[in-house]
Amino acid sequence: MPAITVPDLTDPLLYATEDPHPIFDSLRAHQPIHLAEGPRFPYWVVTKHADIARAFKDTQTFSTEYGVTLDTYRGHVLDPAAGKMLEFSNPEHHHVLRQAFNPSFTRTAVKAVEPMIRDFAIEHIEAAAAAETFDFAQEVAGPVTSAVVFGLLGFPQADWRMLFDLSRRSQERTHPTNPGRPPFPTSAAAANYELVTYLKRLIAPGNDLLGDGYLRMLMEVRPYGHPLTEDEVVLNGLNIMQGGNSTTRHAASGAVLALMDNPDQRERVTNRRHLALFVEEIVRWTTPAIHEVRRAMRDVEIRGQQIREGDAVTLWLVSANRDEEIIPDPYAFDALRRPNPHLGFLYGPHRCLGINVARFELRILMEEILKRLPPLELAGEIERVPSNLIAGMEQLPVRVANT
Repeated sequence: MPAITVPDLTDPLLYATEDPHPIFDSLRAHQPIHLAEGPRFPYWVVTKHADIARAFKDTQTFSTEYGVTLDTYRGHVLDPAAGKMLEFSNPEHHHVLRQAFNPSFTRTAVKAVEPMIRDFAIEHIEAAAAAETFDFAQEVAGPVTSAVVFGLLGFPQADWRMLFDLSRRSQERTHPTNPGRPPFPTSAAAANYELVTYLKRLIAPGNDLLGDGYLRMLMEVRPYGHPLTEDEVVLNGLNIMQGGNSTTRHAASGAVLALMDNPDQRERVTNRRHLALFVEEIVRWTTPAIHEVRRAMRDVEIRGQQIREGDAVTLWLVSANRDEEIIPDPYAFDALRRPNPHLGFLYGPHRCLGINVARFELRILMEEILKRLPPLELAGEIERVPSNLIAGMEQLPVRVANT
């Protein structure tokens, strides 16, 4: 087996300045699972689709309770959200919470907000089209997707701009203890603290600014016959907000860039069934969530490598969604790819709670883009997010293409 040089996969600048796919191609071919020496702790790097799907499915062996990202993982110490937030709960508690939350995230429940999603999409797309040259990431993807998420949560509209900035800082600045770097003047940890403080104020008794939505649902559900605690409401509200904000926004921008690079694919999307397939390919192609972390709760073997109880195991979705063994011709953007067993929404019990929201939102946004925007071309430099967690673009300057 040839030795290959592996860069620091925790470095957020790697994903902003380089194409990480050749790195993961080499890893899948030569070192599909190996132990890396990280800046804080050693961690297993898992790159193959089948192994990652196995880990996602086996929540008894691979736990989320100790942190789910490289920069928040706590080793042998439980995450402060463990047992409170859906994402950080043990399998039994996770199942109970999931059953309580699921009715609000069904296709039927999500379809009720279609007029709101479509109105936001049309408003921003038409304004952008009138300008002819615009930043799609800043002027369409960001405002539309954040408005949908904040509207669904029931946040006062006057706070949406502030919440959008805090949400970006909390997720896309992936070194939570480092000083802020442009465009963010504060650290991810500071932004998270501000968001938690805001949510606590919003749900406080006597505050009548909270509208109907997911946050109020969290205040009213009774998973064990009694209400969630304040911390549980706040942490799960934060989880919904962060899970739905950055990922869908960057998937939308990535879709527009993919259409510019593959103009023939635009003509293939002609009906609603095609739109559904198109959305799945967008999620596979962009893979907005780069990695997840799990803690091994027992000794386990993967591809002949012995993982010990307590080891950190990183699961690289960015690699799984280009795995040639599962995804034929993975570097072709195929708007009508079928089947499409991508892991962009994770897999198993922790599959994205808001999957129906994300799919519905992207479908409507893409439908209106194809209807209202002519073919586009780049009008400047793309600026990618410096993050080892979120893959996306902060700036995507475009203009109407000369045809």
